Amino acid sequence: MRLLVAGGTGTAGRAVVQEAVRRGHDVRVLTRRPGDPAARPDDAAVLVQGDLVTGAGLAAALEGVEAVVDVSNIATGSHRRAADFFTAATARLVDAGGRAGVRHHVLLSIVGVDGSRLGYYRAKVDQERCLTARAPAAGVGHTVARATQFHDFALQTLERSGTRRLLVVPEVRVQPVDVHEVASHLVDLAERQPVGRAPDLAGPRVERLPELVRRVAARRGVHVRVVGLPVTPGLRRSLLPGDGGLRGSGTFGQWLQTVPVGVSRR
Repeated sequence: MRLLVAGGTGTAGRAVVQEAVRRGHDVRVLTRRPGDPAARPDDAAVLVQGDLVTGAGLAAALEGVEAVVDVSNIATGSHRRAADFFTAATARLVDAGGRAGVRHHVLLSIVGVDGSRLGYYRAKVDQERCLTARAPAAGVGHTVARATQFHDFALQTLERSGTRRLLVVPEVRVQPVDVHEVASHLVDLAERQPVGRAPDLAGPRVERLPELVRRVAARRGVHVRVVGLPVTPGLRRSLLPGDGGLRGSGTFGQWLQTVPVGVSRR
């Protein structure tokens, strides 16, 4: 199967590309800079040029593609900026996919987005709604696959603190999942018939985010005091999956052992 991965150079995207290549699929990675060697997540994948925001190059990039896995992302906390990107990218990718004969569009989203007031999460809800409305009109089957935060969510939280010696982290509970298990789930879905909304995927254990950040800081040799910020009971559980769904097996502790020790300059 010819599979196009949008966002294939990011954390989730690289894992998706590698898993799809491992299974023998003809994998295309959408990029605005096809000449950049760093844009190739796997030597067996083909880089194709296309711009999700303007739509330039998407028709050629989608030629012969049967399924799309969209794990594209934008680094912002602004609801407006994130929503503008996600909805424009989804609309253009779905419309171009319909014209190219794509049969299945799989979108990665996040568990709990519809219960969060954060701008980025609200924008993911906007993206889900855009796909749900746009795909049938374009004649493209669609699947929304929500997963919990990856294990490196705690590391990203730490790195955003810069050189501060005090880091305040919301006292929320999370159930982080291994990104490679997410990638396998997404490729599984792309190979099957569209289901609209797939079962949520979460990691095996519920954890406290401040404690995860403390463990990453210790591993990296970062001298920072991590303080948990109390939140309302609803927000405390907002990032957790409901009953049912799928559970990965990789734990945060196992992932932490792969993080380089003491490489921080702080």
